[in-house]
Amino acid sequence: MSIKNGKLEKMTIIAYKDESFSSKVGRIKVQINPSNYHLTKKHNYTETPVIGGTQVYRFGNEEAEKQSFEFIFDESGVVDKNSKIVVKKQVKNFIKLVYQVNGDIHTPNNILLSWGTLQFRCFCEAIDIEYTHFNRNGIPIRAKIKADFKQKITHKEYQKKVQKNSPDMTHHKVITAGVTLTSIANEIYKDPSYCIELAKFNKLDSFRNITQGKEIIAPPLKQ
Repeated sequence: MSIKNGKLEKMTIIAYKDESFSSKVGRIKVQINPSNYHLTKKHNYTETPVIGGTQVYRFGNEEAEKQSFEFIFDESGVVDKNSKIVVKKQVKNFIKLVYQVNGDIHTPNNILLSWGTLQFRCFCEAIDIEYTHFNRNGIPIRAKIKADFKQKITHKEYQKKVQKNSPDMTHHKVITAGVTLTSIANEIYKDPSYCIELAKFNKLDSFRNITQGKEIIAPPLKQ
């Protein structure tokens, strides 16, 4: 919860149409701040069966963080007697801005959830809408929207976050100017001779003259 200029700060949902979060599409300020939210973190492991022994689990990667919120939009007057919000219009705007595919970029917008110290760059993975109150004409006057957001993080940010410099982890590298199997082997395994093993693992005919843009998988060293 955050107080700004003596007033309770409301969560703001800001949509962008670019990966750098610089080209703003629109924004929504929630009517009621969420009373709670769910944070999910998950590790992925690969499982290797061992004859006559226990299973061996090797860390693969950390999935992008997920956060789930429930938003309430109300025009019944219970929440705010002076509110001019129209629930159906607000829900439609929420879907268009947060979840719907943006025709200009052929993908949903990128989202920034801004609420006090929370500055979460993400995209909306799923929404669930529940209408709970209606007027005498059957028109909804209150809606609950449960929304799941998944973190947007660049490869560079992820590498920095988890400090993936260990030869015991799987690495994904891309061949670019100046990057070779030899340099990758030296960086990860501290031994350039592993370039031959990398070529075999990636089913390459040679460790030389690899096309730029080729993704190379560097597996963990065997124990």
